[in-house]
Amino acid sequence: MEEGSHKPIIEKKVFDPVQNILKQRRNQTRRLRTPNYLTWLVKCGECGAPIHVTYPGIEPKMRFKYYVCNNRYYFKSYDQDYIRADILEGSVIKEIEKLSRRREVIFSLVQDYVSHNRERVPELESERKEVLKKINLLEKEKEKFSRWLLREDITTIVVNHINTLMDEYENREATLKQELWEVEDKITSIQHKNYNAEGLSDYLKDFVNSFNNTLDFGERKLFIEAPVDKVVIRDNKKVTIYLQPPLPSLGFITPSLALRV
Repeated sequence: MEEGSHKPIIEKKVFDPVQNILKQRRNQTRRLRTPNYLTWLVKCGECGAPIHVTYPGIEPKMRFKYYVCNNRYYFKSYDQDYIRADILEGSVIKEIEKLSRRREVIFSLVQDYVSHNRERVPELESERKEVLKKINLLEKEKEKFSRWLLREDITTIVVNHINTLMDEYENREATLKQELWEVEDKITSIQHKNYNAEGLSDYLKDFVNSFNNTLDFGERKLFIEAPVDKVVIRDNKKVTIYLQPPLPSLGFITPSLALRV
């Protein structure tokens, strides 16, 4: 059968979201199988590529696992040091623990974050109104075409054309409604979330304690994604941990680099 010569069994607007969900589940399963909990979070600060774990077969590194940039490993595109996995992972948790003890810093960060977000509310409200306006225009167009379909003198060609346009409008409206939900969610989050510096400090302490003492590997991989957005490594031994808002990014120099022989 030639491509495009048959009608799909499942509508595209239903098929695509389902495929995205399945892809996310496959990625989550792969994350859980990975033995190192920073995998999928670590990025190269030089080229932006993901960083994965390897076992270099050269003494003395063969005794340890190392994080290495994908481009560095596969294409030798530049020289970046290999990074010992156990030391890097331990350093990330240690930096989070140090931040948890600095309540005055967390308090200042929370205040700045809340103030900044409140200043964004008028902008988000304007965006919300614009999206609603577009949705209303589409609804009016759909009503107009619906009235056309009720006419007795309408031809088959016109019916097919209108049905095609209606499908396009349905897809556009679904996209706009998704945008509307996202904007409204941001507004609601800003207006109702009450960040508490003391609570965040206690949360980070509990996170570190649970992470070190009560979680297995699979649980650690999912648990660490709550406070950590990403970890960026540069070739000057600088590691930056980007925490989830309203927490800050944390930078430190790691001694864990090992030159490739």
